[in-house]
Amino acid sequence: MTAPRDSASAPGNAPQGAPTPVAAPEANGPAAVEERRFGEARDRIFTKAGATVTTLNRSAIESQPQGDNQSFNQLVLQLPGVTQDNASNGGFHVRNEHANVQYRINGIQIPDGISGFNQFLDPAFIGSISLITGALPAQYGLRTAGILDIQARTGAFEGGSVSLYGGVRGTITPTFVYGGHDGATDYFFSGRYFRSNLGIENTTSSFNPVHDHTTQGRQFSYVSTQIDPDTRLTYIGGTFIGRYQIPNTPGIAPSFTAFGQSDFDSSRINQRQNEFVNFNVVAVQRSAGDVDTQFSYFQRYNTVHAKPDALGNLLFNGVASDVYRSSLVNGIQSDSAWRVAPDHTLRFGFFGSAEQTLNNNNIVLPIDTFGNPIDAPFNQNDRVI
Repeated sequence: MTAPRDSASAPGNAPQGAPTPVAAPEANGPAAVEERRFGEARDRIFTKAGATVTTLNRSAIESQPQGDNQSFNQLVLQLPGVTQDNASNGGFHVRNEHANVQYRINGIQIPDGISGFNQFLDPAFIGSISLITGALPAQYGLRTAGILDIQARTGAFEGGSVSLYGGVRGTITPTFVYGGHDGATDYFFSGRYFRSNLGIENTTSSFNPVHDHTTQGRQFSYVSTQIDPDTRLTYIGGTFIGRYQIPNTPGIAPSFTAFGQSDFDSSRINQRQNEFVNFNVVAVQRSAGDVDTQFSYFQRYNTVHAKPDALGNLLFNGVASDVYRSSLVNGIQSDSAWRVAPDHTLRFGFFGSAEQTLNNNNIVLPIDTFGNPIDAPFNQNDRVI
C-alpha cells in the first residue's frame, strides 16, 4: 500500500500549480499562530538543501486504512525505499542500507537505544513525518542511510477524543488524545494500550501462534509556552512499556541434558521479554532578527530484559541467558541559522552526549576436554558499566 499521491511530496519535484497537501483544520488562536511561526523558524534552522525529502502530513496518516492505530513501523514503510528488517527487531533498511537511521523529533536528535521488538514511537502524536535521504547536509551528522524527521502534533484541535480499535487474535487497542491552548501555552497528550496474541511473529503455519501474547502501553506529552515574543520553551516526553512472550515451535527435540532431564515439550518453553523506554526533551527556541536558534537538553532511558526458561533453554540451546541491558543517555544539542545576507545563510551548532550501560547474566553448560557438554550448569556474569 502506498500513501495518497497528494500527501507524499518531495519539495522541488512537484509540477507548477500542483495543490499543496492540506492538513486537518487547525485552531487559529494566538497560541496556535505562534506555534506555526516558531515552527517556520525551526524549519529555517534545519536545511534540507541537496537532500531528497518525502513527507507524510497529518491528513495522509489519518487517510491510511488503520490511521493512528497502525504501528510506527507500518507508517514508515509507506515512505519510498524503506523496508523492514524483520518482525523481531523493528529495524529498517533505507535504500537497502542496514540500520544507520537517525530519529529526530522537532529537529532534536533522539539517541539510539537498545533495540527491542518494537518502536516506542506512536503515530497518534505525529503531526508529520519526513524521510530525508540523498546528499545529507553536514548538520545531520554521520548518518548515511536517512533521517526520520518527526514533527509533533500541535494546534490540531481543542478538546480530545477516545477511540477503540481491535481485530483477530485478541487484538484490542484503546487510545485517547487531548490537546488545546491556554493563553500562550500549547499542549497535546496521547496514550495508547495495546494487546494481541500475535506479538512478534508466528513461527508455525497455523493461524494462531504458540506463546506469542503481548501487552504494550505508550504515552506522549507535548507542552510549549512563550517566554517572550521571540522565545519559546518546549517540553517533549514519552514512555513505552512492552511485555512479550517469545513464540515457540512445537515438535522440536532437545539437543542437551540439564538437571538430569533430556525430554521437554518445545511448545511449553516460557521465554519472555520486557522492554521500557522513556525519553524527555527540554528545548529553548529563539527567533530574533536574522538569527534563529534552538538549544535542547535530552535524556533517554531504555531497558530490555529477556527472561529465559532456564530448563527449556538449556535443553534446546545449551545456554540460558538472563539478559538485562539498560542504557541511560544524557546530552545537549544546539543548532543555529544566521541569515548573513539575502542569498547567504550560515548554520552552526554542536552536539554532545554521555551514555551508561549495564549488561547481562548467563546460565551455561561446561564442556569436557573433547568439547562435549556436561550436565553441571553454572552462572556466568557479563556485567559492564
